[in-house]
Amino acid sequence: MPARFVVDPRLPRSIATITLAYTFHENPLAAGTATVAAAPAG
Repeated sequence: MPARFVVDPRLPRSIATITLAYTFHENPLAAGTATVAAAPAG
């Protein structure tokens, strides 16, 4: 699963180091395993 980070090219040159943080979560909709409750009749 690719992740893409884009750093603004206008970042000041005085910033020599950046730290990237991310978290991956399961997405049942993307995995095709989501269930949808039926709407009540009437």
